[in-house]
Amino acid sequence: MKGKERYLSASEVRNEYFQWLCDVIYINQEEHSYWFLAKALHKKEYFWTVPNDDNRGMEGKKLRNLFASELGYHPKDFLERPCTMLELIVGLAKRFEDSMLDTSGEDRIARWFWELMENCGLDKYTDEAYIDLDGPIKVDEILNKILERTYKRDGRGGLFPLKESKKDQRKVEMWYQMCSYLLENYYNKGKNV
Repeated sequence: MKGKERYLSASEVRNEYFQWLCDVIYINQEEHSYWFLAKALHKKEYFWTVPNDDNRGMEGKKLRNLFASELGYHPKDFLERPCTMLELIVGLAKRFEDSMLDTSGEDRIARWFWELMENCGLDKYTDEAYIDLDGPIKVDEILNKILERTYKRDGRGGLFPLKESKKDQRKVEMWYQMCSYLLENYYNKGKNV
């Protein structure tokens, strides 16, 4: 229904938006699905403690405009809600994709999203394992570690672990953490995938 605005209740728009985000990151994979994890990420509000990290939250919220534009919705009420961790990480994955010099035209936002999930240890929380792994508690602990920056100095336990780090990554703006991660893992190795 492109080009034609559709008016839905705020709740309906939020539900469709959540489904849209899940589709972007391929929440239903061949071997596993990750609905419980996606819901936990989308419930958790993003907050920042390092100056300029509010920009990452703004970027996450921009996904709402992309959603509205693509589907012709007018999401007036839900635009003011705080950025969620799901939006933050999808926004970071989009930034990854935008930073890569790929000319194939292939959209790899899901690839980058799942790399970030693996980096912080959230990729093991499939729907099948979620309860057995104490997902409701452990996922929240991991997200708090990211938000409160209680991961290791080199970024291990966070979204952007580094093999070598001169600076304490807990004090570095997320944008620069991401850039260091990309340099170390892709650009310096000549594998700009």
